[in-house]
Amino acid sequence: MNAWIPLALLPILPKRLDKVANYAQDVQELDAQQVTHEIISHILSPLSDEPSQRGIEIVCCDETIWKCVPKLCSWLADHMENVMIHGIYSNRCPICIAPPDQFGDLPDTPYDTRLYSSNAATYHNSDIKCLESNNVKNVNNALWHIPHCLPHELVQPDTIHTLLLGILVHLM
Repeated sequence: MNAWIPLALLPILPKRLDKVANYAQDVQELDAQQVTHEIISHILSPLSDEPSQRGIEIVCCDETIWKCVPKLCSWLADHMENVMIHGIYSNRCPICIAPPDQFGDLPDTPYDTRLYSSNAATYHNSDIKCLESNNVKNVNNALWHIPHCLPHELVQPDTIHTLLLGILVHLM
């Protein structure tokens, strides 16, 4: 039915190269993550072009022609992949600003969602301290530049990882 179409398999770049002199590990990790976001940006660039924003004609299965606006609606990933895709620090929620020590607790009032749109402006202003205070890495995130994309709404549970790596391993 083509309701769900995998677009690409992302390369996993090495995070640490011990044999490269004068190349700090934290810089290596940021560079590897930036390369991944540049690849994602290239793959998803058709979502940002002018024809896609105005709408493109797509022939439906009943041969009706519809004007459609393509949109990125979900991203299937486990927690560590979501951390990398959203450019946040490890053990942080990609959806809200809940402190890591309160994961799993039901708060009296819901936590605010992450403001990814303000992170793009903060990144372009080179305000690294502000990004770090929001637990966001200093990486030009590809998801920040896709129109009508709310990165916190893309998070979907990865059932395969959850069942296989979580529950099955625990039971074994």
